[in-house]
Amino acid sequence: NDDDFTYDEGTDSTSEANHQTYKVDKVEGVKSAELKIGGGAARFLLEQAEPGQLFAADTRLAGVSGFTLREEASGSHQKVVFKMKSQKNIRLNDKGLDRKVTLKLNTEPVWDINMEIGAGDLKYDLTPYKVEKITLETGASNIDLKLGDLLSESNVKIESGVANIEIAVPENVGCEIKMDGALNAKNFTGFTKIKSGLYRTEGFDSAAKKIYIDTDSGMSNFTVRRY
Repeated sequence: NDDDFTYDEGTDSTSEANHQTYKVDKVEGVKSAELKIGGGAARFLLEQAEPGQLFAADTRLAGVSGFTLREEASGSHQKVVFKMKSQKNIRLNDKGLDRKVTLKLNTEPVWDINMEIGAGDLKYDLTPYKVEKITLETGASNIDLKLGDLLSESNVKIESGVANIEIAVPENVGCEIKMDGALNAKNFTGFTKIKSGLYRTEGFDSAAKKIYIDTDSGMSNFTVRRY
């Protein structure tokens, strides 16, 4: 379905932000889901969707006319494409502009998440979700991810320009980091350097559950911590 699913629209007079809400119902029997996000400068947050919803979003964006939302389902798989419409030439820190996107996902299916965003702040607690793969392509950004242990294998791919990246991984999961980028300040407490650009936690090979992190960034502060 290529229509825009816009259910509420208004203007916040204090910030001149265009407020819209979107939702996609979960198809019965869906086991896996794919989410593709395209957006410009904004703060991206994550919450759990209401029962019966696969995906929902609440956006407050100054200088943007909204998002397009497309959904398709095939068998036990459902796909959502959520992309920002054309925007004015504005930056995330422009004074007085409210630019926030709150995404809401169902916790039941196995997720493949792909995000292509401009300069932005992204803070996701992914511990309630079964995330098989998450791919982030960003410009200048602050990325804060907390990963869970609900799957035997999870993959994280980050391509960024100038970035501050912090990822939290569970103590009970083996973790491997591959890093490409000449100008990186890194803090990988609890990891052993295997070779240039490759780090692993102790006992990685025998771990029942594994997380693979692959980053390619221009200049970044990169921290991976255990919790």
